[in-house]
Amino acid sequence: THTHTHHLIHPITSDETFRQNFKKLLFHLKINAIKTSTRVLLCVLWSEVRGAWSCVDALKGKHKHLYSY
Repeated sequence: THTHTHHLIHPITSDETFRQNFKKLLFHLKINAIKTSTRVLLCVLWSEVRGAWSCVDALKGKHKHLYSY
């Protein structure tokens, strides 16, 4: 018999397992978001000390030419 489950990468798991994995994923996403926000905040604060736009330039990197002040 032909089934349509061949396109699934992972076997079907129970709702409880899915829920636990989802919670873990959300937790990691939150941690990453906090880390990123903190990094940006620190960078902005540091740029206030160092001088305007220096941090923004650093964040933009090689795409600097796409922006105009």
